[in-house]
Amino acid sequence: MKVHPVAIGAFAAGAVALAIAALFIFGANKLFARTFPVIMFFDENVNGLTVGAPVSYRGLRLGQVTEIHSPVGTPRIAVVAALERGPRFTRRSAAGPSTGQMRHTMEEGITQGLRAQLALQSLLTGQLYVSLVLRPDTPASLAGLGGGALEIPTIPTIMAQLEAGLAKVPLVQLPKYLSDTLEG
Repeated sequence: MKVHPVAIGAFAAGAVALAIAALFIFGANKLFARTFPVIMFFDENVNGLTVGAPVSYRGLRLGQVTEIHSPVGTPRIAVVAALERGPRFTRRSAAGPSTGQMRHTMEEGITQGLRAQLALQSLLTGQLYVSLVLRPDTPASLAGLGGGALEIPTIPTIMAQLEAGLAKVPLVQLPKYLSDTLEG
């Protein structure tokens, strides 16, 4: 049996063309995605937050967590995320805002009360995600450890806020209050 070099070349070219087509069909969005890095420092436990977890604003997925680490010398946990630059995030052109425009938009949002908060993604598995929320009544406390990345201030989770509120209740004096109430 004689091997035809043209057939082998055509087979190899076809395989390369199929590989390139598969790359564009299945992975082009991830491979060529234009992202904007941000960093958040959480004071609380991030157990349940994983790399790849969504970052969203009111249910609209804006990006994903790319790295979680504990900086040396601080009790805070650093969460790095990549936000997608595109029309879902701002009212810019279909091509999406530039890095400078994105940074300016995010800084304006932070000034107006944009904060990052851990939220429960699944009650069954305990998975967390990062929820961006508008809380203009909360101060923007920044860790200042982000280097060049834009830092989004964080606020405690709803459960942590509830625990802090319950900690202020004087439980030791509760029987006395009940007794005084019954006597009255």
